[in-house]
Formats: sequence, C-alpha cells, structure tokens
Amino acid sequence: MFVKRDWTIDITNNETHLFLQVNHPDNLREACQVARDVVYSQDALSEMLAVVDLDLYINQQLEGYEAKLKQKGATCYANAAASILHLSMKRILGREGECPDFYKLREEFTNRFRSSDGASTFHVLQKMCPKYRMRCQEVDLKGAMEAITSSRPVVATFRLTDPEWKSFGNFFRRNPKGILTKAEIDIAARLSNTPTIGHAVVLTSVDSQCLQLLNSWGDSWGNKGFFKVQNADVLGLEFIDVFCEKEDLTVEEKSSYEKHGSEVARKLMKDLPSLQRAEFKCPKCSKTSPVMEFTGTLSYAKCPKCRNEFYSKNAEEGNILVLNLYLTSLIR
Repeated sequence: MFVKRDWTIDITNNETHLFLQVNHPDNLREACQVARDVVYSQDALSEMLAVVDLDLYINQQLEGYEAKLKQKGATCYANAAASILHLSMKRILGREGECPDFYKLREEFTNRFRSSDGASTFHVLQKMCPKYRMRCQEVDLKGAMEAITSSRPVVATFRLTDPEWKSFGNFFRRNPKGILTKAEIDIAARLSNTPTIGHAVVLTSVDSQCLQLLNSWGDSWGNKGFFKVQNADVLGLEFIDVFCEKEDLTVEEKSSYEKHGSEVARKLMKDLPSLQRAEFKCPKCSKTSPVMEFTGTLSYAKCPKCRNEFYSKNAEEGNILVLNLYLTSLIR
C-alpha cells in the first residue's frame, strides 16, 4: 500500500517504521485487532508479503497503461473493461488457462459489442468475466475502496452534459495535476431530463484528499492520462469490481499462492543486508549470535549457543529477531 502511494521503503538499512494514528474511538478496537493479527499471525504475514509483491507487479502494469489507453471512437467501455479484467486475472498467482493482454481483450470487446454509441461497461463485463473464470458486481464507494485496498483497480463510470464535459476538459487542460471539485462542475444543479453522455475510466487509488482515475484519452491528456477528483459525488461516479472467489480457482492455483510466500520471503532475506548483519544477545546466556542462527517460532526463539528457549516477543530489541524467524519459517 505504501509503494502504491509513492512511499520510499528503506530495505537497505531496514529503517522503515510505521506509526498508526486512530482518530475515532469506534475504530480503536478494529485497529488494535488488525495490528495484533498482522504482527503475531504467520498466515496474515504470509498473505501480506504475497500481496505486497503482487502490488509491485500491478503498479508496474498500470504504469505501462498510460500510453495504451488511447480510445478509438466510443470505446471507453472497452478500454476500462479490458484494463480491469487483465489486471484482475494477473492477481491470480500461477493462473492456468488463457490470460490475454490488454490489446487482445480490447479487440475482443470492441468486436463483440461494436456500437457507434458505445456500450454498457457492466453489461460487457457480465458477459465476458465468466469466460475467464472471473466475476463482477456493481459496488458503492465503500466497496470500491475495499477493492483498491486489496490491489484491485475498479471501473468507474459517470455521465455529464455537454457544458459539463466542456468544463471537465477545460479544467484538466489548465490544471493537469489539479483536483476537480464541485466548484468546477456541480451536477446537482443540472436541469432534470438534460441529455448526458457516459464515460468509463479506471479508479486506481483513493486517499483522504481525492480519488485518482485513469482516463482513456492518451498520456498527453491530464497528468500522463490520469486525473483526480475530490470525491465520488463530484462526477456522480458509479463503480464495478472484478474479482474471483476461492471456488473459482484450480487446485494448482491455490497451491501456487501458498508457495509464493516462501519465494517472497527468500527474496526479502536476500535483499535485506541489515538482516544478514544483525546480531542479537540471548536473554538466557547473554551471548551474542547472528540473528539468522536463531531458530523457533514467532513467539519463542531458541539460542544457537545455549539452546535455551525464550519469549521473543518480550526480548529487548527483538523486532529484527522476530522478522528473521518469520521469514525463515516461510522458507521452510
């Protein structure tokens, strides 16, 4: 999630720390539970590592979409649907069967649903997702945010009148990196029964200030093809999530996901020089050994010298030790 928001993660010196601030008492219990689950659950940590590794891949794919998403005619639905379906399939580790790229999917969609007036993006996805063992559903903003948090970009659709489209274009021509607000377009002030024209884009990220979306007008428009709006109400955004359920996966695909955690763990251990250099003093015998020589679990570690076990959670400066024990357990 940090990488998706352009954070720099220090893996060379292993000096990245997380500070969590909860601004409402109703959220405190949930925040504490999440923290406990992540820190002390091997399954949760394993899943997190796999997801983070996949996040990096998805982001690299999205970067390449800036130039790809130049629509031809009224084909914004095909661009958005092809992007989402391709990225959703790429989330499945070791996916079996066909996984066509963006261009092939877009061509398939435009050939099957050819229309000078465009097509319903949701209708297109409803027809095409089952072919690739995927599902889709319309979701509200909360559902869209949950999908984004789980590394699933979603389709966003909206409709504007001719004057509103003019204001939309003028704003991002003047402010390609700006955030569109109701001050520029107020769809609530629109006269009833006014004709509108629909459009489909890709919602790629959400933060406290705005929603970032990927348009289909080429990388010379907006901020390399991307644009920002203050909230979903500004454009009246509606969302479509594309996903798969566990029962949609083959036995081999489920197995690939389970194995992926050990592959990521091995890579992290190789890429963390500080972990290789770190040492730890045993609280039992007071002798220092490299952390990579300790064995045990997330809760209990065994000293390589005195062979005694101790509760690693309470060990002074024990974070690096617990990290090593966790990664080592994944590789095994």
